[in-house]
Amino acid sequence: VIGGFDLSRTTDMTAANTLLLDPERNKVIAITMYWVTQKFLDEQRRPNQSGSYIPWEAWIERGLVRVSGTNAIDYHDVANWFISNHHKYGWIYQYINYDSWSANYLVEELSAMGFARDTCLIPTIQGYKTLSVPMQTLETDLKEKTLVYQNNDVTKWCFTNVEMVQDRNGNVMPKKVNDQRHRKIDGMAVILNSYVSFSANR
Repeated sequence: VIGGFDLSRTTDMTAANTLLLDPERNKVIAITMYWVTQKFLDEQRRPNQSGSYIPWEAWIERGLVRVSGTNAIDYHDVANWFISNHHKYGWIYQYINYDSWSANYLVEELSAMGFARDTCLIPTIQGYKTLSVPMQTLETDLKEKTLVYQNNDVTKWCFTNVEMVQDRNGNVMPKKVNDQRHRKIDGMAVILNSYVSFSANR
């Protein structure tokens, strides 16, 4: 089992992910959870830049998104999600990849819960060198329908908000389509973080 998380504070979405491998069916199963603050949710009740609404309330009612904290995400909720998966399903995370930006507190908490800091919790640089091969692998798995993301509407929406950018050496990484703030790519980013360890140890 491989995990990943992508943190925010107030104005964005936090995401955590679990990759399960099904070698018999040659499938990679991505289970992703999302958190937003109450402040973020209140702001989203107004039309976005395109004049449309994103169905946050419906996603929350369906359990796809959880409200965490008033003005800032409570990172205890993310840590508890990982540990509850272990207790409920017996999942043992070999790696948990994360963007190290603003992650120290959560890393400390996960380490205290028993996730080995040196071998399990993997800081993952968000750049071309780190993400290019995993992103190409992820793209292939999507096209070949090897990646099963539970038909999660939030994850699907995040994928539609991603475009691929390329450096002069042909390396690729994701960015938001047209850099529009209301387009969230956190679900794709957290699965991609997990794919860094998955690609290296496939």
